Amino acid sequence: DLYLRLGQPASAVKTLERVLILNPSDIASLFTLARAKEQSGDWMGALSMYRRVYELNPRYENAAGSYNTLSALHGQLFQTGITSTLDSNRSANIFRMAYRIPLSSFAELFTQYSLDHIKIHTPVASTQSLTLHSLNLQLPISVSSWGLTLYGELGGSLHNKLENIIPPQVADFNLDVVSDYAAVAPQLGGGISWQAGPFKIGTYYGFHQIKDTFFADRFAQYEHQAGASIQIFLDYPNRQFVRSFSFQTDGTYRSIFSPYFSDQTNIIYGGKGELHLQNVLAQKPQILLDVGALGSWDDSEKSSTDYYTPAQAFTIKGGAELAVQLINGTNWIVTGAGRFWSGWFASAGSTGSVLFDGAVRLEGVRKNLSLYLAVGGNRTGETYWAYSLEIGGSIRLADYIIP
Repeated sequence: DLYLRLGQPASAVKTLERVLILNPSDIASLFTLARAKEQSGDWMGALSMYRRVYELNPRYENAAGSYNTLSALHGQLFQTGITSTLDSNRSANIFRMAYRIPLSSFAELFTQYSLDHIKIHTPVASTQSLTLHSLNLQLPISVSSWGLTLYGELGGSLHNKLENIIPPQVADFNLDVVSDYAAVAPQLGGGISWQAGPFKIGTYYGFHQIKDTFFADRFAQYEHQAGASIQIFLDYPNRQFVRSFSFQTDGTYRSIFSPYFSDQTNIIYGGKGELHLQNVLAQKPQILLDVGALGSWDDSEKSSTDYYTPAQAFTIKGGAELAVQLINGTNWIVTGAGRFWSGWFASAGSTGSVLFDGAVRLEGVRKNLSLYLAVGGNRTGETYWAYSLEIGGSIRLADYIIP
């Protein structure tokens, strides 16, 4: 216990493992070793120790409860959701399904499938739609003792092009020209982050085809995207006001090219800063007030009609989000939250416009099951508006000891 009180779980693990070589059934050392492994990040090793303690003495130090809590925290996770959006230019329905499975205490596999159906309805273009299937695999690896997390990403997108042309007869299909019926684009990337106390820095790289260039009247264009971020999070659990403070700044660089036209290269870059102050207004029922502000700037070397290109776009906005615990029962915990932000948006050649951004979210949690419903909307000036509706949930699958 001395090493644990000193914040040295790795030293505790080494000492206790030597003790257990001489006495493998020392239940006190087994339980302390489980705690040390948990604190050092080896949660799978901790689960193994908690189970051994339970098998030796089911009543010792609530080993079953410690096992179940840790297992639920790191269990397999299944998530799904549907988002519908409508704005001044287009409508979209997006379905997401994701599954996360731990491979070890330091690595996990994350896979996500998405189905995007997008329809452009602006008067300047003929109405057309796009159906895009995407599959993505990620392999995050964490080295807790160093505060490092690395990940690699691999996937791709499949576009059903028959949606925008007259479907041919079955006899007219020609396998030699499959590209007339479908388009496939790869996706890959990776990143690394390092965290020490309240500070975290990270960088990433990604390569993919720009989603808007899947439309039938556009040529495929790809992008190399790189970025970096710095985060600061300070927590003061004994405070009521300014209980936590967080700040994050990001920078992005996008290099765009077309394999068909050498003059279609473009560079888009930008930066963003965001801060939040969280306050506890009441404990029962719990009421939290988050006050935040955001500023961003984006620019591009060239303009394009095939995808969004910012032209010295500047945004600054701020506001608050209020979250209230509506139900705290034995079966369900239900929380409602409302957010309202306002600010200013300006780009090259414009004097700027007032913007408004708001959302309402309702979330219910029952043990390992979580369900949510969110409605949002925003408006910028007299020309751009957008509304969204999102429904989703998640369930965590874990192994339990039933006393």
